[in-house]
Amino acid sequence: MQKLFFSRTLCRRCYSNESHPCTPKSLIQHWTAILKSKFVPDYEHDVKAIVLHTLKGTASDHILDEGINNRNVSLHKKYEQQISVDLISEINKLCNKRANRMPLQYVIGEWDFRELTLTMAPPVFIPRPETEASAVAIDSSNDAVKLTLENCKRYHCADRLRVYQHHLGTIYPEFLLSLPKFDFIVSNPPYVFTDDMDKLQPEISRYEDHSALDGGIDGLNVIKRIIHLARFVLKPSGVIWFETDSKHPQMIKNWLEKQPQMNVKYITSFTDFNERPRFVQLCYKPAFVHAATNS
Repeated sequence: MQKLFFSRTLCRRCYSNESHPCTPKSLIQHWTAILKSKFVPDYEHDVKAIVLHTLKGTASDHILDEGINNRNVSLHKKYEQQISVDLISEINKLCNKRANRMPLQYVIGEWDFRELTLTMAPPVFIPRPETEASAVAIDSSNDAVKLTLENCKRYHCADRLRVYQHHLGTIYPEFLLSLPKFDFIVSNPPYVFTDDMDKLQPEISRYEDHSALDGGIDGLNVIKRIIHLARFVLKPSGVIWFETDSKHPQMIKNWLEKQPQMNVKYITSFTDFNERPRFVQLCYKPAFVHAATNS
C-alpha cells in the first residue's frame, strides 16, 4: 500500500510564517531527507530532478540549471525564492511517487535518451543507452508499440521506422519473412532468471512490465527464439547483439556449440560500466559463407 509522506502542514507553515518560506531549497531538503530514510537510490539527484522538471516552463524555471539526466543537477542562487502553492503541491505529489519507488523516468513522464527526449509511461520498459534498435522495431507489448509510435511522430521518423507488435513465441512470423534481409539485430530481450525476479529493485518490480524482464528458468527463452530466427531474417555474415545477464555469455556460447545447424557463431562479449560481461556479439555464417572464406 502506498503512503503519502508529505502532509499539508508544511504548505500551511510556509505561507503563514515568513521565516519558513516554501522554496525549492526547503522542498529539496525536506524530500531528500524522506527519500534517504526510505533508502531510495540517488535520492538527492532525483529530488532535484523532480523540482527542475516541475519548474521548467514556468515563471520560476530560471531558478534551476538544465540537465535532468546529469548526475550534477545544480541550482542557481535564486533557488531560495518562494514559489506558488500549485508548484509546491505538484512537487510534493511527484516526490511522493518517488518515495514509493516509482522510477524517476515514470515520475516525470519523460527521459533523455541520447539526443532525444522520449515520453515515458509505465509499464513500458525504460530505454537505457546500451542497446536500442532502429529501422524495424518489434515488441510483444501493445503499450510499448503505442509509445514507440508516439515518439516516432514526435521526432518525425515514422517514415524510417516500422513498428510491429508480435510475440516471438511464433517462430516464423510472416511479416518478418516478407521484409528484406537485415544487416544486424540489436535486442534488449527479457533475460532475468525467473528465480531472480523477486530480487529486483522496487523501481523495476513494481512498475515495469514483468514480461519484458522474465527470461524464463535460464533467462534465455527469448534469446534462443531470436537466434532461431537469424537464418530467416539476416544477411550472410549478419550480426546479432544482445544485452544479457552477466552469466549468459558463456551459457550462450556453450549452447550454440551444440546447435551447429543454426550457423550462428559466438564472436565475443563486452562488459558494462561495472566491468561485468553483459553484451554478446554473434554472427550468422551459413555454410556457403564458410566455404567462400576458406577457398
